Amino acid sequence: MPRQLQTDGATFEVREDALDDLQHADPDVVYICRELTTTKWRELQRQHTRKVLNKATKQMENVTDNEAFSDAIVDYVLMDWRGIVERGGAPAPCTTENKLRLDGVVKAALVGKAGLSQIVEGAAIKEASFRPTADVG
Repeated sequence: MPRQLQTDGATFEVREDALDDLQHADPDVVYICRELTTTKWRELQRQHTRKVLNKATKQMENVTDNEAFSDAIVDYVLMDWRGIVERGGAPAPCTTENKLRLDGVVKAALVGKAGLSQIVEGAAIKEASFRPTADVG
C-alpha cells in the first residue's frame, strides 16, 4: 500500500489497540490526532528554545526547555478522544491538563503515530501512485 505524505493540520483517528508497545490496550478507546509534520515540530521547538549565555565560552547558545517542548507536542497532536474517563467513570474532557495526565507510553505512542506518514488503503490510490515500469529490450 502507498504511503501518503503528511499535511499540516491533517487529522486521523487511531484506536488504542493499534498503538505500538501498549500493554492492556483498550480497543474501545479512540484518539483523534493531528499529523506532526517536520515544519510543525520545528515551530514548536523554536517556541520553547531561548538564547542563553554560556559562561565558559562567552557565546550565546540555544537552550530548549525539553519538558515544555514535549508537553506542547502532545497538546498539539492529541485533539480529542473517546473512552477516557476520570476515576469514578465520568467522561474526561480532552484538555491540555488531562492530555498530560495520560501515561508516558500512551503519549509517546501517539506522538510516534502522528509523526509517521500514514499508509493509505484502496486499490485506486495504489494504482495511481505506482507507475508501471517501461519495457527495456
